[in-house]
Amino acid sequence: MERIELEVFGRVGGSGSKNFYKGIVAPASKYQKPWRDSVTWAFLEKYGRHFMPFDGAIQLTVLFYLPRPASHFKKSGELSAEGERHPYPDKRSAPDLTKAVRNTEDALNRLAYVDDKRVVMIIARWLWREQPGATVIVEKMENSV
Repeated sequence: MERIELEVFGRVGGSGSKNFYKGIVAPASKYQKPWRDSVTWAFLEKYGRHFMPFDGAIQLTVLFYLPRPASHFKKSGELSAEGERHPYPDKRSAPDLTKAVRNTEDALNRLAYVDDKRVVMIIARWLWREQPGATVIVEKMENSV
């Protein structure tokens, strides 16, 4: 199976919501473009501009990371009761999962795959990690009968 894997660092931005102000349409998230640029640059740095984009069915796996808030830790460094209650990120400050995936998927369009319409399977989740960002895996799926 053909596969690429990227580590992308930075604040994850979602795609989809828009703000309308005096006839101007703008992304609702100020992190949308910086995140898309981070994904694009991570790809180009690792695979270059001469990578032949995958054609055919694609599986996209994205593990998004947020740092745990300080309130999740005791002074000793152990998880607090608050930290124990939140094994996965569920804070309102992060973009929702589908919008984060959409922005990441759009950033890789025509770089990692010929067209994002080729993405037929998506696996995604939010996890805790000290450094915010994502692990992105793009796999060309085998033909099955």
